[in-house]
Amino acid sequence: MTAVLTVSLAAASLTANAGPSPTAAPAARVMERLDRGLTAVPTSDGAFLSWRLLGPEQGSGIGFNVYKNSTKLNPTPLTGGTNFTDRTAGSGTYTVRAVVDGKEQVASPPATVFGNGYGNIPLASIPGAAAADYYVQHGWPGDLDGDGRYEVVVSRLPFAAGRPSYLEAYSLSGARLWRVDLGPASYTRLGGNGANEPAPAAISGYGDVAGFRNDDNVTVYDLDLDGRAEVLVHTANGVRFADGRTVSAPAANQFVSVIDGRTGAERARAAVPTDLVANGPSGGHFGVGYLDGVRPSLITKMVNRTGAGTGGFNTLYVAWDYDGSRLTQRWKMINNACCSFHQIRIVDVDGDGRDDIADGNKVINSNGTLRYVVPGSIHGDRFHIGDLDPSRPGLEGYAIQQTEGGSSSTFPWYYYDAATGQRLVTGAHSGTSTDVARGTTADIDPGHPGYEYWATVASGEPGAGLFNVRGQRISNRTPSVNFRIWWDGDLGSELLDNTYVEKWNPGSQSVGRIFNPSGVRSSWRAAVPMYGDIIGDWREEILAETTDHTAMRIYTTTAPTSTRLYTLAHNPAYRLGFTVRGYLQSLLVDYYLGTGMSQPPAPNITTVGGDATPEWAMVASDDFRDGTGKWTAELESGGTVQARDGALDIDVPGGATVWFRQKFAGPTIIEYTATPVSAGGANDRVSDLNAFWSATDARSPNDLFASRRSGRLADYDNLKTYYVGHGANGNTTTRMRRYVGEPGNRPLIFDRTEPLLTANRPQRIRLVSDGGKIQYWVDGRLVFDYADSQPYTQGWFGFRTVDSHFTLRDFAVWQPRSTTPPDTTTQTPPTTTSPTTTTTATTTPTTGPGGTCSAAYRTTNAWPDGFQGEVTVTAGASAINGWTVGWTSSSGQSITQLWNGTLNVDGSTVSVGNLSYNGALSPSGSTTFGYTATGNPSTPALTCTTR
Repeated sequence: MTAVLTVSLAAASLTANAGPSPTAAPAARVMERLDRGLTAVPTSDGAFLSWRLLGPEQGSGIGFNVYKNSTKLNPTPLTGGTNFTDRTAGSGTYTVRAVVDGKEQVASPPATVFGNGYGNIPLASIPGAAAADYYVQHGWPGDLDGDGRYEVVVSRLPFAAGRPSYLEAYSLSGARLWRVDLGPASYTRLGGNGANEPAPAAISGYGDVAGFRNDDNVTVYDLDLDGRAEVLVHTANGVRFADGRTVSAPAANQFVSVIDGRTGAERARAAVPTDLVANGPSGGHFGVGYLDGVRPSLITKMVNRTGAGTGGFNTLYVAWDYDGSRLTQRWKMINNACCSFHQIRIVDVDGDGRDDIADGNKVINSNGTLRYVVPGSIHGDRFHIGDLDPSRPGLEGYAIQQTEGGSSSTFPWYYYDAATGQRLVTGAHSGTSTDVARGTTADIDPGHPGYEYWATVASGEPGAGLFNVRGQRISNRTPSVNFRIWWDGDLGSELLDNTYVEKWNPGSQSVGRIFNPSGVRSSWRAAVPMYGDIIGDWREEILAETTDHTAMRIYTTTAPTSTRLYTLAHNPAYRLGFTVRGYLQSLLVDYYLGTGMSQPPAPNITTVGGDATPEWAMVASDDFRDGTGKWTAELESGGTVQARDGALDIDVPGGATVWFRQKFAGPTIIEYTATPVSAGGANDRVSDLNAFWSATDARSPNDLFASRRSGRLADYDNLKTYYVGHGANGNTTTRMRRYVGEPGNRPLIFDRTEPLLTANRPQRIRLVSDGGKIQYWVDGRLVFDYADSQPYTQGWFGFRTVDSHFTLRDFAVWQPRSTTPPDTTTQTPPTTTSPTTTTTATTTPTTGPGGTCSAAYRTTNAWPDGFQGEVTVTAGASAINGWTVGWTSSSGQSITQLWNGTLNVDGSTVSVGNLSYNGALSPSGSTTFGYTATGNPSTPALTCTTR
C-alpha cells in the first residue's frame, strides 16, 4: 500500500472566499518597541551574553560593542550573531552599544543576569491555600509598563474544584506586579446544561469541564498602541481586579474586560454578544490580529453546546477594537462548520498584509467572512502554519485528524496550502476511520529541503513515520511530537517535550536530550506554560514551574551561534502566536527558517513611537580621571568630594549635592554606576542614593548656581526638578518626588519599600526625561515610570546623599542625534540628515580689562525651520574672569532655548554672557554654550569681549 495519497483539488471545489480585495503594498503594522533584551548567564567558559537584533535593523549592517562596566570587550564591532562569551576575570555590569555608520549609540539597559543558570520568578502565596494547591497553566508575554522589556501574565488554577482561578503579572526579574481574582464565577457552573456548560469567568480551562478544557479566555497585547500592553480577559459577576473593584452583574452575564497592564485595574468592559446565550455561557480562545494590516484587534472565539451531554457545538467569532477608552465590536460571525480545533492561529495566510483567523480546518478572512474549509477534514488537536517549503510560494499548513462527537476522518493527517485550503499531501490509513492525538512539523533533517512532519499514527500504518514536504516517508521512526524549538544555534529545529530539549539524529534515526533542567515540571499535555523568544537573540526560552509550585524559571540557551536573525518577537506571525493559547502549539515565523535558508527581509513593521532604535549620541561624560572640574559640590557639614581611581568619591557627614555643571535641554538620558561604600569609615552608612534631574531654581531659572544652597535638604525646595531618594538602613523607602519650586512643597509621586541598597554592590542608574516620559531605572529594572502632563524639559543633574559614602563611575549623558527643539514633548523626533558642521573663529579678539577671548561657532543639528548651534569661548594668553559673545542674527532666526549662558536680544543683535560657574577661564582655557533657534542655520560673525 502506498504511504500517502497526493491530492490535486481544483480551487473551485474548495469554495474559498478570497476575502478583501488586494490593495497597494500594505502599510507597515505598528508593533511594540523592544530593548536589546541583554541577558548574561554564567557558564564554564565565563559569561554568555545574548541580545536582540530588532526587526527594523534586519539587513542594516549594524554592529555592536560589548562592555563590562566601562571596558569594551571586543576589539572591533560585532557583525555576526548577537551573542558573545566574556572570558575575562571578575564580575561587572554588562551593556551593549549599537554601532551605526561607525558611531556608537546609547548603551542598552544593563544585562539581566541569570546567576543560577536561569531566571527565577517567585510565585506569590495565595491566601488560604498551600503552594501545592495551585499550578501555572498558561503564560503570555507583554510589555506591560512600556520599558521595552517583557513581563509575563500567568493563569494559576486550582488542582481541586471549588477554588477560584487567578491571573497574575510578574516581571522577568521576579517582582509580582498584580493579581486579579476570577472569583466563584471561574469555577461555578450555572446549571441547566449538564457537563457542557463552562463557568462564566473560567480561564485556561482544563479537566472537569468536558468539552471546554481547551479554553484560555485571556490574551495580552498593546491594543491601543500607547506603548504598554493591556490584558484582555473573560469576566463575570464577582471578578475582583487588582485595585479592589469588583464586577457586579447578573450571574449569567459575561464580559470582555480590558485590564491596565501596569496596575491590574479594569480600564474598559464590553458585554459578550448574546447570540449563543440560549445554550448557556460560552468560552473559548482569545488572540490578536491586524485586520486592517496596521493596528491590532482582539479576536475572540466563543463556544458552547446545544443541550446536555454531547450536543453540537455553537461557535461565535468576534473582532474587537480598543481605542484606549472603549472596547467596540468590529465584526462578528457565527460559523458551526465542522469541526474546529483546540486552538486558533492568527496569521496572514494570503500575503495581503491583513491577518486571517485559522481554526484548524477552516480560515476566516480579516473581514469576518469564511475563506475555506479543508475538504474532507474534521476535528483535530493540532495544526501548524508557516513557510514549510522554501521552494513553494506562500505558506503551508499541517494538521492531524481526530474522532470527535461521532465524526471521523478517513485520513490521519494532511499537508495543505494555507491560502486556499488545497490538500497537497494526504496521509493514508488502512481502516475507514482514524484518531490521531498529536502531530508536529519542524526542520529536523538537513538532508531534505524544507520541514518534516509526523504524527502519532500507529506503527505499521501507511501514514506513520517521518515525512518530508514532498510526501516521501524518510523514516519509520519518529521523535517526540509536542513542540518545535530553536535552541542550539544551527538553522534546524530542536524539539521541546515536557521540560527538556531533544535533537533528532537523522543518521541513527533517534533523539538525544541536549538540555534537561531539574526541579521543574510540565503541566497538562506535557507542556510548559510558555516558551518562545522573550529575551536575548533569536533563540527561544522556556518558562517552567518548579515542582513545588513556589516559583517559575526562565531557561535560555548558552550555545554560541554565528547566525544573525532579527528577534522573532518582531516577526508578525510569530508575535501573534504568543497571543493564542488553548492547547499550546509550536510558534512559527512567516518566512522559511531552516537549513539552507536565505536571510529574511526586514519585517514590514514600525514600532510604537517610531523607529525601534532612535539615534542617540553621547553629549557629555566623565570617567573621573581628570579631576572634578565638571562638578560643583554643595556640602552641609564638610566632607570630601574627589576624583580618584576612575571614580568620583563622595564621603560626607551631612547633606551633600554634587552638580554636573552642564545644563541639558530636550530629551535626555543620564547614566552612572553608583556604589554605596561600607568599609568601616565614619560615613559608611549605606543609604540615600538620591538624584535631582531636569533641575532649575525658581529664583534664577537660567542659572542654577546664581542662588546659594548649603547642602541642607530644605535649601532645595526652590527647585523645579524630578527627585528620587533611593534608601536603605534607617531610610527604608525609595521615593520619587516632583519639586514645584515652592518652599515646603515637594509633591510625592511614588513611595515604595523596595528596591533598597546593598552595601558595596554597584548599581547602574538610568534617569530618563523624554517629553512627558520620566523614568528611574536600577540595573535594567524600571522602578518609577511617571507620565508628566507638564514636564520639565531642561535643567541640571545633581547627585544627592546624606551622611554617606558613595563612588560614582562611568557617568554619561545621551540625547537624540536628530531632534526637534529641546522643549518639545515629542517622544520620537523625526530623523534628519546630519548637517555639515561649520566653524568660524573670531579673527580680531577684543581686549578687555582681564585679557582677550575668542569665539567659534558650529551647527550641531538641523531640522525643518530650526537648528541647534554651539559656541566655544576660549581665553587668550591671560586668564579672564568673564566674557560676552555677540553677533547679528540672520533673517528668520530667533533663539528659543539657551543653556550655559545668559541671553540678551535687541532686535537682530544677540549677546550671551557667562554664568557664575563658567566665566573664569585660565589661559587658553575654554567653555561652551549652546542654543536652539528657528530659521535656517548660518555661520555668524562673532565678537568676544572680556570683563
